[in-house]
Amino acid sequence: MKKQITLSEECSDGTGELLVRLSVRGEPKSQPRPRFVGGRVISNTSPAVSSWQAAVRRAVSEALCAIERGLPDKATALRVDVTFFFPTKVSARWGKPHTQKPDRDNCDKLILDECTKVGLFGGDDCRVSAGMIRKYWCRPGGEGAVVEVSIDASGAPWEGLDSTSSMTTADEAPEWVKRNPPRSGSLACLNGLNRR
Repeated sequence: MKKQITLSEECSDGTGELLVRLSVRGEPKSQPRPRFVGGRVISNTSPAVSSWQAAVRRAVSEALCAIERGLPDKATALRVDVTFFFPTKVSARWGKPHTQKPDRDNCDKLILDECTKVGLFGGDDCRVSAGMIRKYWCRPGGEGAVVEVSIDASGAPWEGLDSTSSMTTADEAPEWVKRNPPRSGSLACLNGLNRR
């Protein structure tokens, strides 16, 4: 299993210090959901899911050992970006978004749960306040996941949804809105603010 570990770099989106980057080889799987039969919980974890969970735990354990200065205190918010790669023999799909099952949020849940079990977050994955999840097709043999854990320093306005209500120009929009403008809804027309 190959792993990549880089410490004290900027996160790929420039929002915080990168704590660890690791890669996990194998076909990504989603977190299985428990079934309830006759009032009892039945586990439905397949051998393929168990193998993926073990690969994630192994990669995270190795990464945790490589973090020399330790993790930030438990009050520090973390960002986890995960990119999943799913194999296909159809070369026209390579590098394109993966739009089939498993769902990205369920794949991410498995990664976060296994990171928590190993102790990467120093307790619970509730510390993870931000992150991007991506799924792409790849050539057979390139399947797996790249996980980046960084300090979440992105910030957001304390007003929440009301933060843009007093803006009169797009220049007054918070930086996080300028970086990630919404595609629909009341905040969609940042350019429209300049027309007021």
